[in-house]
Amino acid sequence: MTRIPLAVATCCVVGTSANALPDGSYLISSGIFDPVAATPRYVHIDVNGNEIDATFLAFFSPDSYTCHTTELCTAIWPGLHMELTDDGIIATRTRSDMISTSNALLNSDMADDLLYIGPLVNFLKTAELDDDRIHPMSRDTALGLRGLIMSLDVSVSALGGCDIRQLSQIEEEGMTGRLQNALAYFRYQAELADLHYLLSPHELMTEAELDAARAKQLPIRTRMTVLGMITAETAKIGDFDTAVESVIEAPFIAAMLDQSGLTADDIIALVPDFMPDGIAYYQNVVALKRSNTDIVEAVCADITLGL
Repeated sequence: MTRIPLAVATCCVVGTSANALPDGSYLISSGIFDPVAATPRYVHIDVNGNEIDATFLAFFSPDSYTCHTTELCTAIWPGLHMELTDDGIIATRTRSDMISTSNALLNSDMADDLLYIGPLVNFLKTAELDDDRIHPMSRDTALGLRGLIMSLDVSVSALGGCDIRQLSQIEEEGMTGRLQNALAYFRYQAELADLHYLLSPHELMTEAELDAARAKQLPIRTRMTVLGMITAETAKIGDFDTAVESVIEAPFIAAMLDQSGLTADDIIALVPDFMPDGIAYYQNVVALKRSNTDIVEAVCADITLGL
């Protein structure tokens, strides 16, 4: 086994060997966190010489109150920098907002450090390159995987890291264009959902602010609705282009577009080229569910689902 000889601290320098994790990008599974107290999330790290930057990828946004009061709260938190010195590694926050407030230590100012930063630091102290909880993976693929897991509506803990292991190997060997497209689409869906959430009205808003929030949120919700209907219609009739035309021409969609300030051309322009392969993957998932196949077992057997 090749050991990663890191000793990391969130507040100070700790002695360690001068060796470091090889340059590159890696995804760390949610298995390093407390499964009860902490909400699940991946951690993506970029290693460049003596510096490591970490991004925490949650599967839903932190609570809306904190998101709106900090104006920085997000499901994707790229706020931790680690630097390897001759004496050890210094880990520092680069952002002041919270990683997540949806945890068992909600009332603790140290919740993020105890539940997320601390376990990451401890993992990196003794992690080994063949540890199944860490695998090489680009940021784009990691964000696509996050979206895929969200679309499957399964517990990432139940997957036990099989998702990361498979995609890491697939990316190394060369990913097919169709799977790349599917991952891009699921990432697109997840980013729309994140944005829709962050624009949600909340109890601290004035009436005027509520109206403004709803107005900002409506175009996002319209896009999500239309894309969802295109997905369902494609599954029904079997042709993507015909499904797009059918949905865009539906009377109640025209009313939604009018209310949101969008036109049919706006929606068509926003329909991504990679959407058909995303729908194809989704249809495979639907077929598995209809046959009462366990989705976790199917994904762990072959995350591509034949795409």
